Amino acid sequence: MAPRYKIHIKDQSGALVGILTDWKSLEFKRKLNDIGECTLELSGIDSHIDLFDLDGQIEIWRCDQDNGIAWYLEFEGLHRTEQRETKDNGESLYISKGVGYNDLLNRRIILYNSSSAYTDKSANGETTMKEYVDENAGPSATSGPRLLESGVTTGLSIEADAAAGAVWTGAQAFKNLLSTLQDISKSVSLDFGMVGVGAALFEFQVRAIWGADRTNVGLVHATGLNAAGNTPIVFALEFGNMINPVYSLSRAKEITAVVSMGQGLSGNRILALKTNAPAIAESTWNLRESSRGANNEYTTAQLDSGGDAFLEDNQAKEIFTFDVMQIPSCLYGRDYFFGDLVTARYKNIERQKKIIGVTIKLENGREDISLELSDVG
Repeated sequence: MAPRYKIHIKDQSGALVGILTDWKSLEFKRKLNDIGECTLELSGIDSHIDLFDLDGQIEIWRCDQDNGIAWYLEFEGLHRTEQRETKDNGESLYISKGVGYNDLLNRRIILYNSSSAYTDKSANGETTMKEYVDENAGPSATSGPRLLESGVTTGLSIEADAAAGAVWTGAQAFKNLLSTLQDISKSVSLDFGMVGVGAALFEFQVRAIWGADRTNVGLVHATGLNAAGNTPIVFALEFGNMINPVYSLSRAKEITAVVSMGQGLSGNRILALKTNAPAIAESTWNLRESSRGANNEYTTAQLDSGGDAFLEDNQAKEIFTFDVMQIPSCLYGRDYFFGDLVTARYKNIERQKKIIGVTIKLENGREDISLELSDVG
């Protein structure tokens, strides 16, 4: 029996108003630290059409009883766009397009005067992210001191702060809230997201790993478990769960040392040097210098943070991609999940990967799952 799906349709208050078990097509995508999306196509005469409200919640549930996967929530989002059309053959269609809950973060900017405690921060990454959310979209986003208007998002709460992650320093006045969180997340290696916790209730959460560590790091052969106590998931050609692997390593545009130029003029300008020492040591001639203007950065800590980010963006480019095959012994939704860390192996190359994106298409009774993976470390 193939995997089964059902869609819960809710109104703005979070009340369940309908359950869909049949449709013409469905495609949805989850993206870690970003906005997911969902496109649902129904017959234009389907009675459920009138149940879709602007920002009504859409929940997509999945199960595969034959393979031991009980009903679980795979996607949750908000209905934002509707489209009606009639084809040449007279067939009428209704299309609902939704976005993941992280879109609530994309609806705010950091609306405070520059050089204030609300815009300029230096603290652990988790603390900084939760402060920005609280002050611009959460309970503390009231008008005054926030400029012009209240940004309070109805039903939004902030998870308790565990002060995880390295210290992040920066100034973000008038920048988009979601973009700011993405920049911080990348800098301090933390994941974040909005999670439904009740009827029209959402909680902003931050995790060192959004899913679980299912790599083969620290494997204990006696138990078959890894250092995190989980069964490892390894994708490899010989296991039948990997196809189309491609590996490349490009050093063509690598930068290993950068001078950040902060505020000031000529000899009074603040300068900070950051280097990638391990990369420099790989070759007698691998000191490759560059500079970056940073007029809006006025402390050494800010310049260092920006320099580190610049070196990361311009480091050697290793690309290791492959497509994942669903096989009975290694299934999405049972053996590994969105946000997990897994291991990929190709010839003598072994790397740890994070599942940062999942796209699922359902059409004509067929399920197609594709994964997006990023490097770890």
